Amino acid sequence: MTCRTTCSSRSARRAFRSASLVLDGGSTDDTAAIAREAGATVVDARAILPDIPVVKGKGESLWRSLSILSGDLICWIDADIENFEPHFVSNLVAPLLADPATMFVKAFYRRPIAYGGVVLPKGGGRVTELLARPLLNALFPELGGFIQPLSGEYAGRRDVLMQLPFFT
Repeated sequence: MTCRTTCSSRSARRAFRSASLVLDGGSTDDTAAIAREAGATVVDARAILPDIPVVKGKGESLWRSLSILSGDLICWIDADIENFEPHFVSNLVAPLLADPATMFVKAFYRRPIAYGGVVLPKGGGRVTELLARPLLNALFPELGGFIQPLSGEYAGRRDVLMQLPFFT
């Protein structure tokens, strides 16, 4: 799945009506042009905070985005999601709106896997299940509630996000 497929969907065009921007971290697959064509505002993440040396990585781009995003709630969605729908955004933001004590929300999905030409309904996400979750549970048990800690979709309150380190 590419940005072209995600951004060109009718669902993405509806979601972009309320989206602030699409971050492009130096892609070479026409991400910026495709996203603009779909109605999104596109910002090159490397151009944000130009006086601070750029370090490659998603965490770096997310951290830089906080300096130009406005609003009390921030929601980040990866551009390579298959079957993107606007409810991906609203489902992440809803818990923040419903409960002022909720500070951060992370997505999780059913993870099918193709094996031997057959798509099995579950079994995907092996890196998460075999490495990320056990490691987080061992080192940071308070994060054990994150079902898919490696998912690229999350939302949070600006004041909390501004306090977090963004590793990349």
